[in-house]
Amino acid sequence: MKTKAIRYFQTDRTLTRIVSPPLNKAEEKRLQLRIAHMNLIPYLEQLFKEFQSQAQRQKIHFKFHTDTDSLVCWYDPYQFKKIISNLLSNSFKYTAENGTIELQVIEQETTIEIKVIDNGAGIPKEAIPHLFERFYQASNSEFASGSGIGLAFSNYLTELHHGKISVSSALNYGSIFTITLPKENMFQEDDYVTFVSDNTEEFSKTLQESIPAVSVMEKEDLSTSCITEEKTDCKDKILIVEDNEELLQVLLTLLSPLYRVTLATNGKEGIEKASDESPDLIISDVMMPVMDGIEMCKKIKNDLNLCHIPVILLTALVSEKDKLNGLKCGADAYIEKPFTSKILLGQIANLLYSRKLLRKKYEENPANMFTPQRETATLSFSKLDTLFLKKIEQIIYAHLSDDTFDVNALAKELLVSRSSLYNKLKILGNITPNELILNIRLEHAAQLLQTEPDLQITEIAYKTGFKSLRHFRYCFKARFNLTPQEYKAERTKSFPSAESPA
Repeated sequence: MKTKAIRYFQTDRTLTRIVSPPLNKAEEKRLQLRIAHMNLIPYLEQLFKEFQSQAQRQKIHFKFHTDTDSLVCWYDPYQFKKIISNLLSNSFKYTAENGTIELQVIEQETTIEIKVIDNGAGIPKEAIPHLFERFYQASNSEFASGSGIGLAFSNYLTELHHGKISVSSALNYGSIFTITLPKENMFQEDDYVTFVSDNTEEFSKTLQESIPAVSVMEKEDLSTSCITEEKTDCKDKILIVEDNEELLQVLLTLLSPLYRVTLATNGKEGIEKASDESPDLIISDVMMPVMDGIEMCKKIKNDLNLCHIPVILLTALVSEKDKLNGLKCGADAYIEKPFTSKILLGQIANLLYSRKLLRKKYEENPANMFTPQRETATLSFSKLDTLFLKKIEQIIYAHLSDDTFDVNALAKELLVSRSSLYNKLKILGNITPNELILNIRLEHAAQLLQTEPDLQITEIAYKTGFKSLRHFRYCFKARFNLTPQEYKAERTKSFPSAESPA
């Protein structure tokens, strides 16, 4: 009899067996379900509510339809949420503004049908038979951007529930995904099932234990992920670069409830995805085909458009030389396998929070981008970003008195496009190039008001590149909440010159 190797992934509590989406019934039994006999309608209504804010942002008509208020069946509420959420996420991804998505529940004699219906881009006919295969990507359509892992895993979980997923679709018409579940209990002889009651403390406890543990501090950090309202989604985006299907599936399951997750299977594809989708953080294996994680990390950290992205390397190589190579390539963290989910989640939260803290501090005072304060000393930019900012500072100060110096002139001297300069500064400090130039002019003006009290305010305005005294006064008051005259009087009184009597 042919045997199949079983691999293990270390969680917070135990070593858990992990497998790819099943190829036969024997493989189904390697993921444990906690089955409850519950009313499906309020459960689906809650999932519907969780997607309503996304529907509003994308201006999509989102509906929930059922003919009954009570429809009891057997399912694992934690795992079943992944199935519905994945189908809804796909519909939102491929449905245009003013489109329609409907979550529908239909009761049949012996089964229950849950439908996710949209009038989005649709799926090519030739792709439908392969849609639930791992890593399958449809070609020649908008649907090609997906990895295939989500649908394959949804199909896997549905089969574990003794159900099935079917799809009907047409390009430019839309898609209908149908989940069919049996009403009766089909799990009696399954050794991968634990039965729990929906009205006991045990049920609440088992649901809590199914969710990866994140500390209160991490939750607070994650809640600060919307420093600005420019993002269409408050969740940070994480790119996972991993060629091992089993570990990729585990990471996807672990991270998708907390982040928007994008997938790649080698370093070359990882760089392409990073360029196209601008993730907030990258998690990568080291040993991969085509391009390994070390080489990918080097290229990212030497690309001005990507070097700000934190990179976490995962590896089973644990020698001092291997660790040194990982750090030399510019990785922000190096985690050895096997690792606990809590360590990984904590490292992700810390890296994302430190970047947000930097952006917030520099947004409040852009001058700190060039003279970091003591409290942000441990939160630094990449080497390439530091050199880039130093060059910006030198160029602006060299043209400080030139009132014609603007963003176009700065971009030209930096040898980058205006849009690249704009995007980079927004990422690093949530500030535009115009705002940065203005703030440097005002900071220098404030310094002159304090250190050179004999200079007239008009002289200082012209020395710092302002065309008119009126405009200088307006900008200065907006920045320091004091007029130049008030600022000068206050600072020269508080900090007397060297010639002043003690």
